[in-house]
Amino acid sequence: MRLLVACEDSGSIKEVLCEKGSDTSVQNARQPSFVDQHLSEGFRQRVEIMTLLEGGNRLVAARANGELQLVKISEDENSAILTEKGEQMDIKAKKLNIESSLEGLFNEAKMIDIHKGSKKRSRPYDGFCSVSVAHPLQNVLLCATKSGMVHVIEVKNDKLIKLASHEVKGPLDFAQVYDLGRNSKTLTFAYGGEENLVKICRLISRFSKLETVWEAKNVKNDRLDLKVPIWPTQLRFFETSSENDARKSQEKCDFEFVTLTRYGQFRIYKTLHGRKPLLSKSLVEKVEFTPQMAMCHSAITTAGNIRAKLSQELSFLASDSKKNIYQFDSNARLLGKIGAGDVTGCATFVSVHENKYVLEGGLDRYVRIFDLKTRKCVTKVYIGSKVNSVIMLDDEPIPYPSDGPEYSKKRSVNKLTEEEDKQDDEEMWGRLQDNDKKRNKPRTAST
Repeated sequence: MRLLVACEDSGSIKEVLCEKGSDTSVQNARQPSFVDQHLSEGFRQRVEIMTLLEGGNRLVAARANGELQLVKISEDENSAILTEKGEQMDIKAKKLNIESSLEGLFNEAKMIDIHKGSKKRSRPYDGFCSVSVAHPLQNVLLCATKSGMVHVIEVKNDKLIKLASHEVKGPLDFAQVYDLGRNSKTLTFAYGGEENLVKICRLISRFSKLETVWEAKNVKNDRLDLKVPIWPTQLRFFETSSENDARKSQEKCDFEFVTLTRYGQFRIYKTLHGRKPLLSKSLVEKVEFTPQMAMCHSAITTAGNIRAKLSQELSFLASDSKKNIYQFDSNARLLGKIGAGDVTGCATFVSVHENKYVLEGGLDRYVRIFDLKTRKCVTKVYIGSKVNSVIMLDDEPIPYPSDGPEYSKKRSVNKLTEEEDKQDDEEMWGRLQDNDKKRNKPRTAST
């Protein structure tokens, strides 16, 4: 397995080469074969989001200083990875080079006004909330910030080119691209955040014009006739259950999607049936959820949407602000917990890789890989920093030059025979008696 991990403290991207069963928290367990650090720029320029582009040889890194970087991934021919026995492995480390960058994508002045109406005590700073590939426009990215800035970026000739910039109502917790259609002339996405209801927008006229085509409505007041707080944190689109295909659904504003709120409400929307959700359920009572939601399905798009109808069986992962990662079905029923008892800090990143592995990283400075079916941890590597993003480049086994590294789970202990044991006891008692005689020997008076 080869991972790329965005570390917050050092502002670097770490490359981890490991196998199933690797666990750095156990001294005698299998250890990672290789850990290296790339593109370290410090805490203020930390990487917030990493998005892998088509082909797997380039990624886009969004940093906390408002910079977007196009990074090329290639093999380092000068690298040599050795086993514990000193044998050279038939595998090379990766080399990360910055090919292009864009700066000045934030709007800090707007965050000051947003903070006045926020429930957060500390002043929020602008940051990236989404960097997505706008499929089928494979060379076009949609980049959104917390302040409400939406940028359309094109990757052309190994360069990042800003095509258009727009401003929507902030703050934003997410901006989800709709990539289930085939209309290459428009770009549809949804966004929302704290006291910011879900809205679906469309970019037309070569992304120069932005229009809002649908806006959600809040649920009815609670049993005390109080307003239910608005704070959607994640959204995922599904294929529509109507007879319209994806292209016609996009033109007629026929969308079906699910949302997750900060307070743990799971909601299902169908735009043809109105602006309020068809279903709204609390996943776990009195628990705050982080903006981490990952769908478990075999047909996942590059933006994380599902090429299936909402009525089909599926599940999703959601993490709370403590240490739990839950798995629910489409009816918001709890199926189980991922790595129950193993995670010790809030999960700041959760993702599903090819409906097989769960990638997790958080405040406890570990990167974990869980088996999605068994929900058990198969790999655990200490990174030494809070984890912001994880990408699995491949899950192939490591080609060792021999039978592989030998790891002893138990330390060997030399067992003594009865005669050797008695002789050892006699020698010990003899040393104790000699020490006792020296201690009781009278001291001679000094002249």
